Amino acid sequence: MRMYALKSVEAGKFEIREDDESLVVPAVITREDVYDYDGMLVYEPAEEIGEATLTAQNAWIVENHPAEVILTKAEDIRGRVASAVFEEDRVKADLTFFKNRCSPQYLADIKKGRVKSVSIGFFFDCVPQAGEFNGKHYDYVMRDIFIDHVAVGSWTGRCSYPLCGIGINGKLKGANPYPNEHSCRLRDPETLDIVGSGDRKHNSKTYRVIFGKPKGEKDAGSVEQAYRYPVETWSESEARKHCQAHDGTFEPAIKKEGDSLNQERREGEPKTDRERFMEHYNLTDEQMDQILEWIGEDVYKLLPERREGLAQAQEEGEREKLHEAAEAREKKYGIKFREDKGHLTPPADYPQDEEDYADPVNYAYPLVPEDRCQNALARWGAFREEYTQPERNVIYERIVKRSLQYGITVKYNPELQEAKALPENIRKQLEGYESADALKAKVNVLVKQLEIMV
Repeated sequence: MRMYALKSVEAGKFEIREDDESLVVPAVITREDVYDYDGMLVYEPAEEIGEATLTAQNAWIVENHPAEVILTKAEDIRGRVASAVFEEDRVKADLTFFKNRCSPQYLADIKKGRVKSVSIGFFFDCVPQAGEFNGKHYDYVMRDIFIDHVAVGSWTGRCSYPLCGIGINGKLKGANPYPNEHSCRLRDPETLDIVGSGDRKHNSKTYRVIFGKPKGEKDAGSVEQAYRYPVETWSESEARKHCQAHDGTFEPAIKKEGDSLNQERREGEPKTDRERFMEHYNLTDEQMDQILEWIGEDVYKLLPERREGLAQAQEEGEREKLHEAAEAREKKYGIKFREDKGHLTPPADYPQDEEDYADPVNYAYPLVPEDRCQNALARWGAFREEYTQPERNVIYERIVKRSLQYGITVKYNPELQEAKALPENIRKQLEGYESADALKAKVNVLVKQLEIMV
């Protein structure tokens, strides 16, 4: 079965070469792994990637994937892929942007790292064959991969950093993950002699600084090579934000199998003030970061006193009931509850009825009032990757139905699997959708016109 697909790559830190005519960004554009394509788990073997490298050479670069699937308009071209080579399990290439074909804003966004992701548009034969790669199950294998074009934009990648992305080797050096520390690489350790480390504080939280001296420069002073953030006191989002503020390359700590995504303390230890505050006010990591930035840690004074004994047991019992309710919503809607982002109860000042959420299991993406629904529709492309394809089908239908109730115009996008999965009576209400009956009517008109000509 011959198929077409798009595979996005989330980039890391950009390294750029520039002259008067072009901007060159080294990148890893694809890599051996198992990928989810509209619910199909497909294995992309290294040997097939090696064979496909030739098709990446000189492929055109575009800003957005063309609506026609393959590139058909010269006006969409922004640059060209050069120096495509296969190494070990990945394709490395130089993404060369032609300045006279790129807007000043697009070039500025690339330079500043705001445009970070690479997405290949390619054809492949999808061969039914079950197996496992690196502990990941797959049901199909890619064969005869042919890369048509490469898009560079700001979406979240299917092959996420650090496995894929911007960088000469597609590897993190000097920022290897640890079980108990998040990591932020500032300089390549191969260019330095590591001389020691020291503690530093940010917002009352201690992190470790690794120092090194440039190799071959005896009289040179030491420089910062990396930061390490203890998971007991630094959440992943806090550490990532601090690292990005220092133009570093971030990698979260390794999580052991079975660890929940938001559990960053050892079993049996009491919850941190941050965890208690987030649970008490139903906040996400991002919201908590914003509050700390605005107010500081004095905000923890608003927390109730820690409870012990029977009161604590009652609190845990209530929480267990909330988890059971979340499991019931999972079965009802076919959406997985997410420990890292989901809410067990509706957030304060947001709708209290689960039916008023695009994702009612996690109480995420509210649909009332109208402006929140419009926001969910506009941001769908940004957060759809958080979900599996079956989940997307459910959530997107909920957004579209509520948007139509408000009288919001919804455009039909045939590239979205969830759009094609909408019931026919809903698709008929979308701008740009032509039903099978409408197409048949057009064909009949054309046939009659041909008969008249004959």
